[in-house]
Amino acid sequence: GNVLEAHTVVVAGPKGRVRGDIRAEHVIVSGSVTGEVVATAQLELKAGGRIHGNIHTPTLTIDDGAVFEGRCEMGERAGEPVRAAETAAP
Repeated sequence: GNVLEAHTVVVAGPKGRVRGDIRAEHVIVSGSVTGEVVATAQLELKAGGRIHGNIHTPTLTIDDGAVFEGRCEMGERAGEPVRAAETAAP
């Protein structure tokens, strides 16, 4: 299921498995996440961690040995999910 914690740190530990979206201020992934990750301050993908899905964050750290498959949104609008209508070609 989804993990929605506005002003907290969410940790998916080495044996953790999340199938759903995560939204928090600071997200640390050492386990496996399948879904969208929105970290409004920082996202850390640790060695052995896996994210399969889109990520949105202003600050991203990916350690050696981590796996990320998806789209990454950073910059002034990072931390907010991109809506399909906003990404559609004109």
